Amino acid sequence: MWRPLVDAVSAETLQRLQPSENTYMEVLRVTPKAGPPQLYMWIVSRQGGSSSWHSCWMTDAVQLVEQMPAATAQRRQEQHERQQLQ
Repeated sequence: MWRPLVDAVSAETLQRLQPSENTYMEVLRVTPKAGPPQLYMWIVSRQGGSSSWHSCWMTDAVQLVEQMPAATAQRRQEQHERQQLQ
């Protein structure tokens, strides 16, 4: 899972979502040195409380995803259709 992230050639943001003021998600297409591009979802949250990490964004999860989330695919299709009409 992690090998494509190490020394990747490029990374492209496909979707950004902030479902709450303290949670942020981003889907990226990572192109490794070898092999096909991979999709990853990063989930981070802003830390609360009175700890020394208060207000800092920390990674909660990184997961390999099989396909782009449906909302992103639909949005990209709509953008493509709008471009065709122009």
